[in-house]
Amino acid sequence: MSTKSITVLLNAQTQEREAQRQLGRPDTNALSPSIAVDRTGRAHLVWEQQDDAKRFQIAYGFISGNETSPVFLLTSGERHALDPSIALDLQNRIYVFYAKDDGQIYLRRHDGA
Repeated sequence: MSTKSITVLLNAQTQEREAQRQLGRPDTNALSPSIAVDRTGRAHLVWEQQDDAKRFQIAYGFISGNETSPVFLLTSGERHALDPSIALDLQNRIYVFYAKDDGQIYLRRHDGA
């Protein structure tokens, strides 16, 4: 099965089904989504997204109500970034853990908005 984009089917605030929203690039593969919801109801998402060189990088975006953020690549470079996981602490700081094909585990932290 080829996955071209990630969609969201559940509204994080109302818990009701909503129309699908496409995140990421529809022209490349997107895999391994992970989600964390902060105390305001904003859903933070990370996933593997292929870049122009067809290497997997870690992508980030958020959904808050009807707002969908632009997608940002958190990684770059020659090595694939794989298996992202996202978590939030009590101050809404965002932690993204992932592996690279060099056999190492990496962490990115963002203090949030």
